[in-house]
Amino acid sequence: MADNTPAYLQVTYEKWFDDHPEGRAEMRTTTVRQQTLPGCPVAYFKNSAGGDVPVTKEEFDARYWARERECRRERVSLSGR
Repeated sequence: MADNTPAYLQVTYEKWFDDHPEGRAEMRTTTVRQQTLPGCPVAYFKNSAGGDVPVTKEEFDARYWARERECRRERVSLSGR
């Protein structure tokens, strides 16, 4: 499955990881989630062993994109393509 993320967003996400190298190391063990409650602003969290840690929308977007991209690669490799 091809990554159809626009090039400008790929550059933005890659830059976030360049600026935060620990983010790449956490990819396999730390997921992110978006929380939406009625009447409240959207909140973003990374789920770590110590509990939920608030993150920025930029960090959420970069981590979510990277995790989805990794999942696509795994699906393609498992299908033998």
